[in-house]
Amino acid sequence: MSDSFPDIEIYIKDVTENIILDWLQNHFDVVPGERTVTLTRGSETTECLIVLNAAKGGYTSVWFKSNHTSWKTDLDCARDAHKFMEKEIRCSSGSWGSEEGGWLKINKQGETKVAWE
Repeated sequence: MSDSFPDIEIYIKDVTENIILDWLQNHFDVVPGERTVTLTRGSETTECLIVLNAAKGGYTSVWFKSNHTSWKTDLDCARDAHKFMEKEIRCSSGSWGSEEGGWLKINKQGETKVAWE
């Protein structure tokens, strides 16, 4: 996984939008919108869609529509989010279309593969 993913998406369990915005402000200049947040890092801008309770079990989706971030992969982003928020994070284990497919869960116990439907 040496190439950057074209976009980044993670799922965060039991989180508020304010905590997500606090985390994002550590990495970007943030301009909140209704559901989409505009993020600027240097000269690059990307849109980030935050959908509260997007997945069963209380998971909020955080989707960076393009990868103008410091993270190469979903897993890099998930690790950073977990370190900041200390919440359970789920992400894909590989890029879409890769043979690695599947999901990873990051929590206080570590990183594990999970079946998530």
